[in-house]
Order: sequence, then structure tokens, then C-alpha cells
Amino acid sequence: MITVKNNEIIYVISIIFNVGTEGADIHPAIKKVAPNAKIITKTFADGFHQTNLESILTELGATELLICGMTTQNCVTHTAISKSAEKYDVKILPDCCTTVNEMIHLIALRAVSTRVRFVPSTEEI
Repeated sequence: MITVKNNEIIYVISIIFNVGTEGADIHPAIKKVAPNAKIITKTFADGFHQTNLESILTELGATELLICGMTTQNCVTHTAISKSAEKYDVKILPDCCTTVNEMIHLIALRAVSTRVRFVPSTEEI
């Protein structure tokens, strides 16, 4: 497992991902089930942009990406449709994603539905 955390840079206004706040950290429940997960720190919506995510995935021999997280309309979708993600079998776990409200969440998922498959987290993967 690889986890990605946000560290908003100074010119980005965010109420949830500011460096040094609880919102910028990996959730304790995730840390508990994946204590040895590699942690990627990013400052852009796309988890691949200016990070070592791609090299870690290559090192692990990954062929599939299961993406979930905060801000469906931003971090989740931008990582899922990243140019760097095109070589992987990308799937989003919609019920493991969230954002500020359900309508924005659903609009974001609809926007990427022609490019990415969705897998309910309760379905066996």
C-alpha cells in the first residue's frame, strides 16, 4: 500500500490540508491497517506530479491503481486521469472518497466515468 498526503504550499488556500495540521496527516485508521505503507507527500492535486509515486509503483511492479481519498473533485480525479496513470489499470473506490458535499462528489465521479472504472470497496477486488 502507498499513501499520499497533501502539504499545501503557501499560495494555495486550503482549510483541510495545511502543513502541520491534522488534515494534512494520514488518518490514524489508515496508519493502523498499513503501518509500513510508503508515504508520498504532494503539493499538487495530481499525486504523480513532482513526486516519486511513479518510481515507487515501478519498483513494486504495480499494474493496478485503486484510488480513494479526500476531495474527489480534485486529488482523486486528477491522480486517476493523470498522464502518468495511463499505463495502469486505474479504478476509483467511490465509497472511500469524499469531499465537501455529496453533489460535488457525484459530479466529479461522473466527469471521469468515461475514463476510469469504479469499484465499490465492498466488492471483492
